[in-house]
Amino acid sequence: MGTWEEEFVGTVEITSSFWNSSGIAAYDSEANVVYTQTSCDSEYNPGAFSKIVYTEPTDDAFYYCTAAFGLKTLAEAQDSEATADPEDLEAGCGASGFPWSKVTR
Repeated sequence: MGTWEEEFVGTVEITSSFWNSSGIAAYDSEANVVYTQTSCDSEYNPGAFSKIVYTEPTDDAFYYCTAAFGLKTLAEAQDSEATADPEDLEAGCGASGFPWSKVTR
């Protein structure tokens, strides 16, 4: 938790209730997964759920991957088989092979 910086997004604020402007709907700390929901008045994907996979922080940095987004329900996000390979930070985020996002303090 806390305030982090990401190259493209800028400031990333993580609290026990929010990941930036999205609410945290559920999480699994053993699997390093957070499920978020955008606000219902959001310009993009209002009320939609996402599955975010993250690495453990080391040296004031960690990586995260939004493996699935735009899902209609929390259950759909939790059941998502979207891939996120923490062993491949350059191309292991999602089926399209996106890089993981690095955040630092």
